Amino acid sequence: MVTEKSAFLSYARVDGERAGRLERILESAGIRVEREEPARAAVFLACFSADGLFRDRPYQYEQFSHVTGEPVPVRFDQCEVPSWSFGNGRTLDAVPAADVFAANFDDGAASVAAAARKILGPAPDLVTPAVTAAPAREAGSFGMPGEDLAARVRNVQFRTTRMGPGYDEREVDELLDRIEAEAAGLAKDISALESARADAARGGRDVSAAAAALTWSPSVTPEDIRNKRFSTTRLRPGYDQESVDRFLEGAAAALGRLAAARADLQARLSR
Repeated sequence: MVTEKSAFLSYARVDGERAGRLERILESAGIRVEREEPARAAVFLACFSADGLFRDRPYQYEQFSHVTGEPVPVRFDQCEVPSWSFGNGRTLDAVPAADVFAANFDDGAASVAAAARKILGPAPDLVTPAVTAAPAREAGSFGMPGEDLAARVRNVQFRTTRMGPGYDEREVDELLDRIEAEAAGLAKDISALESARADAARGGRDVSAAAAALTWSPSVTPEDIRNKRFSTTRLRPGYDQESVDRFLEGAAAALGRLAAARADLQARLSR
């Protein structure tokens, strides 16, 4: 039963990076993305790629079987949309698909946002993404300062699987520890650089030497996070794979933004 004016993103794990990018574009357009229960959302965005269908077709079909909102197929490449049936004898492949290909990703994502907005209705009056209070954050949604990112990584909790495949909990926890330390270190450097910039604006000390002294050496990068592969557990507890993948995609993007902000501040103060 639909309970929220939101869109649910369904995708294969191999398409996690592209789905994460699409999610950020949707949220910047004021569309709330549901990440847990397909039945809650008024729009079901069924994202496909040839590789994803080959690897995770049963998993995506299981999600689709719970759809109660309006489905919108999204293609990440030249794949065929499955002919899965839904209400009143309709099939998914008969619904016009939005193509979000690499060469024109932003334009394709904009067409997805437009299709979702048509179903959801107009955004609330007098509200824009710049002033809208953010909803409670869930795994995969970021956009916070480094200290908040570190706390979010430290406090995250994943669903546990026992019978189905999961990720080795120790390996995931070890990576999370590295991400937390990296985010905290970046936040500390950014704070020091911003203080130095404020001193310079007030005519204080020369800060170029202080900026040069901050020799940050990353212990984990966004690429490390995205390329990490965990051992799979069966018949013993493990972290839910989709929850981990979504969270780490968001953490990688947030960590990249922090690193870019630090590098920009250091370059400005070193001139």
